[in-house]
Amino acid sequence: MRRIFTPVGNSANRGVCRSRRLLTVLSLEGVFVAVCTFGLINPAVAQTLSPCAGINDILFRNGKILTVDEDDSVATSLRIRGDTIVAVGDVAGEPGLCTQVIDLLGRTVIPGFIDHHNHWLGRATRPGHHVAELDTAFSIAEVLSLLQKKSEQLPAFDPNTPGEEITADDFLTSIGGFDTAQFAEGRLPTSDELDSIDHPVFLSLQFDGPSQTNSAGKRYFEARGITVGPADVVATPLPVANGVAGPVTLADGEIAQGTGTATLAARGALNSEHDFDAKKRGTVETMVWSVSLGLTTIMDQSGGSRAFEPYLALFNEGKVITRLRIAVGAPDAAVAGMPDRVEPPELAVPKLAIVARNAFPNFGNDMVRIQQVAENVVVMGDVFGRVPIPSNYDEAARVIAKYGWSYQQHSIPVEEVRNYLTIWEEINNEYPIGELRWSLTHLFDIGTDELDRLDALGAGAALESHKYTTHVPEYVNGAPPYRTAFEHAVHAGAGSDGGNVTTINPWTSLYFMTTGKNTRGDQVLSNDEEDGETVTRRQALRMYTIDSAWFSFDDERLGSLELGKLADLAVLSDDFDSVADADLRSVKSVLTVVDGRIVYSDSSLIACRDADADGVWYPAERDDLCVVN
Repeated sequence: MRRIFTPVGNSANRGVCRSRRLLTVLSLEGVFVAVCTFGLINPAVAQTLSPCAGINDILFRNGKILTVDEDDSVATSLRIRGDTIVAVGDVAGEPGLCTQVIDLLGRTVIPGFIDHHNHWLGRATRPGHHVAELDTAFSIAEVLSLLQKKSEQLPAFDPNTPGEEITADDFLTSIGGFDTAQFAEGRLPTSDELDSIDHPVFLSLQFDGPSQTNSAGKRYFEARGITVGPADVVATPLPVANGVAGPVTLADGEIAQGTGTATLAARGALNSEHDFDAKKRGTVETMVWSVSLGLTTIMDQSGGSRAFEPYLALFNEGKVITRLRIAVGAPDAAVAGMPDRVEPPELAVPKLAIVARNAFPNFGNDMVRIQQVAENVVVMGDVFGRVPIPSNYDEAARVIAKYGWSYQQHSIPVEEVRNYLTIWEEINNEYPIGELRWSLTHLFDIGTDELDRLDALGAGAALESHKYTTHVPEYVNGAPPYRTAFEHAVHAGAGSDGGNVTTINPWTSLYFMTTGKNTRGDQVLSNDEEDGETVTRRQALRMYTIDSAWFSFDDERLGSLELGKLADLAVLSDDFDSVADADLRSVKSVLTVVDGRIVYSDSSLIACRDADADGVWYPAERDDLCVVN
C-alpha cells in the first residue's frame, strides 16, 4: 500500500483540528472516531480508517534550513504539526507512528516569499492560456519552446479556422512581466517564428505594448476590426506613456511597435471573451506557477478591478494554495488618460469615503484577507510623478486614516515622496498612521532624510525591482536604495510590482537586488562595497520574507521559520548561498508547503502519486493529498 506517512516510533503525536477543517465521525470496528478531513491525509490510510487519519505531522531532516529569525539561524531539522511549526533544530524530536519524514538530502529550505506589492490578480486573469514562464526565457528559441510546450497541453487547434470562429480560449498569451532586452535577439518573435506554434499567439509588453501575433491571431484580430501588420498606421500612445506617435509601418504580425491604444484594443477583444471559468483556470495556473517559485503570500494592488472574484470562488471550493491580501480599490482612482475612467475627479473622495466606511479592513483569515486601500486613491496626473499631487489627495488620505485603513502610495521621484510625507505628517497629528502601517512604494531615489521621516511616522518603505527591466523611462532617476533602506531603522521590504511592467518572479528580484544588473546586463544598482545599493543574498531573503510580512501585519505569523509560526516554506532546487549569479534567476522550489500542507512537488525530492507528465503535482481538489509513490 502506498503511504504518505512513515509509521515508526510511537503514536503519541496528535494533530489539531483547525477551524477551517471539516470534522467527520467514522466508525472503526464499532468505535466512533472523530477525524479532521482536510489536511495531509493519505487517502489509502483514510479508507482503512487508520489511527493516522486527520493527523498532519511532517518532519524535515538533513537540510540547510534558513530560518530568517533574528539571528539568521541555520537548522538541519524542522517539524510541522497541523498548520504550525512546532520545532526547529535538534529539538524536532523523533518520528511517531503518523509522522511523514522527508529527508532533505542537504537541500536549502527558506520561508515562503512574501511579495508586498504586485498585480498578481491581473496576471492570474489574463485572457487565453497565459505563459508566465517567459520571464526567464533568454532567447527566441526558448520563448518558442515554452509556447510550444503549453500548446501541446491544449486541445488541438485547426490552423485553417476562420478568424470569426477563433476564440480567446484558443490563444496562448504572455502579457507583461517580461522584457525583450532579456532575449539574445533583443526583440519579440516574428509572425513567421510564432507560426511554428500550433495555436494563435498574442505577446505584449507592459500595459500597452509593443505587441505581436501570428497568422492565426491576425485572422482573429482583423475579424474584430483591429489592424495587424503589414500595414501603415498612425500610432496613438496613451498620454501617460512614451510610445511611438504618428505614422509607422507595422511588420507582419505587429499590432503596435511601441506603447499605445492598438495593443489595448487587442487585449480588450481577448478580455471580452474571457469568461469566469477561464479566469478561475488562469488563477489556478498562476497559483501553481507562484508556489513553484516559493512565492506563498501575495499582497495584490489590483484594487477595483474585481479580479479577486475567481480567487474567492476557488477559496470557497477549497482550491487555493497561495495566501492573498486584497487591496480595496478607491473609486475612480487611476492615472489620467487611462481608458474607462468616466467619473469626474471631484466625486473621488465622497465615493472613497463610502468604501472606507462600509468595507472591513483586515476582514478574512490567514489565507485570504482584505488588507488595505490600493496604491492610488485619487486620479493621478502621471505615473512618474512629473506633475503636482492632485489637490484632493489630502482629503482622500485623511478619509483612509479616519476609517483605520492600511495603505500604500505609489511614489517615484524624491520630490513626490517629500510632498506625500508633508501631507502624512499633518494627518498623523489627527489620526496616528503608524499603527495602520502606511507605506510609500517604488521609491527610486529616496534618501536618508525621507527614510527618517517615514520612520518617525511609523510608516514603511516598500521597494520594488522595476529597473530589472528596461521599460522604465530614462528620465526616471535612481533605483531603489536597498542597502540604505536595509541598514536604516525604517520598516523596509522588497517586492516586485510585477504583472505588467516587470515580472512577479521573486528570483529575478533577488538577482537584481544582489547583482544590481537588469535584463540586459547593465549595472543599474552600484555594487560598490562602500557606497553601493546592492545587498547580500541573506539580506535580500530577509527583505522578501519577514520584512515584507510587516506590511500585511503578518510578521507575527509568517515570514520566518520559527516555533509557533504558520508553516509556509520552500525547498530549493539549488543551494541558496552558492548558486552562480547567472543561475539565480532560474532557481525553483522542488517542494512547497503552505499552511502546513504540501501544495507543490516537482518529484525531485518526493514523487506524489497522480503527478503530471513532468512530475509536477499540486492539489487540484479540496481533499487532494500528496500520496508518496
